[in-house]
Amino acid sequence: VFYVQRLEDISLENSLGPKALWFAEDRGQWVLSDPTSMGKSDVVAARLNSRAWWPWEAHLAGTTSPATLGSAPFAQLPPWFGGAAVLAAARAKWEVAEPSGSFHQARDMKVALVSEESVEVKGLETAEYDFLGVYAKLGLVSSRPFFLQRPKPRKTGGDEAAAEPNQGQHEDEADYEIEFLAPESQYVLWFSDELEQWVITEDFRFLSGIAVDARSQDTAWFPYEVTGGWFVSDGESGFVQDVNLTVEIFDPSTSLEFLGESSEELAREQQ
Repeated sequence: VFYVQRLEDISLENSLGPKALWFAEDRGQWVLSDPTSMGKSDVVAARLNSRAWWPWEAHLAGTTSPATLGSAPFAQLPPWFGGAAVLAAARAKWEVAEPSGSFHQARDMKVALVSEESVEVKGLETAEYDFLGVYAKLGLVSSRPFFLQRPKPRKTGGDEAAAEPNQGQHEDEADYEIEFLAPESQYVLWFSDELEQWVITEDFRFLSGIAVDARSQDTAWFPYEVTGGWFVSDGESGFVQDVNLTVEIFDPSTSLEFLGESSEELAREQQ
């Protein structure tokens, strides 16, 4: 697979044209070059020594698949070698070509997978699933983004009496405060490469496909592109399809009044 830079992302002041991102098999490197030079690994603008399957995982020096995350023999390491330090030391760095033909490291350069920052798990208005709500993207797992459920806002007052609007006062004029109450447990929306499904689990069951609250037998790159429908656990050992359960891109601008400052932060993140 290879990628070509979009024309709208090209800076004509600093570039002569689009770049192509591709894997040079003969060198075992992900490289950037002119599209007309694809296949010529000796003429590149930037390179990265990594055989990662996807370019957005290449700088991690491996994969985000849970099936292989535990392959690093941490138990055989001396106690003064922390697991995080070992993984950090293994990270690869992009090298950018200079006019002289040499290369220098670009420490902050990386290839990122472009996806939506927030999604919303929706159901019928009468649905009482705890996993419904807005989720924010946290990182990558199984080469795909995963999302953590955000605290749900609730209208609260100083006391029960203050929470009720006075007679003759409209509800939207009452003195309410928006308070974000973290649930006892949050939910995570992620792709399980073991099950080959998008799943929703409680946060402490993240990366474990044993107890799943909802799932979709669809291998779409993003949960909001799922077309195979969602199935909800029946609490025993099976799943039932909920045709009204969907995962959609979350638009903060439609919920600013309800979500307050937290949604404004989401809006800024998506700008």
